[in-house]
Amino acid sequence: MVNLRSGASFFRVDGPRDYKRVAGTSIGVSLAWGISRYMGIFNDPTEMCESALKGDSSKIDMSVGDIYGGDYKGLGFPMDMIASSFGKLQTVEDTSQIAREDVARSLLTLIAGNNIIFSRIIA
Repeated sequence: MVNLRSGASFFRVDGPRDYKRVAGTSIGVSLAWGISRYMGIFNDPTEMCESALKGDSSKIDMSVGDIYGGDYKGLGFPMDMIASSFGKLQTVEDTSQIAREDVARSLLTLIAGNNIIFSRIIA
């Protein structure tokens, strides 16, 4: 079980009263909220999460297809797999054209993806 809040705590649950925290990471929702707030994109974490539902992280994140022109068959990576979070922003000259909904979606996708990978490593 994962408790995702300011950071993330990973628990092994064997029964209703039989559980143990096995690992944790500082990568949680507070990372997205802190970055968004610092950059002046959102004033409220609920607004950030609601905006993420409308966003499209593919406008900001670089995919396997963006790099290789399609799937990376050698490793079995599909073309829509994220290869670099915020990778497309390397070449954007006018950041005022970037939708805040897309930023929110990319940040939350980054956090969710990293925590899924982390949970698989410790499993």
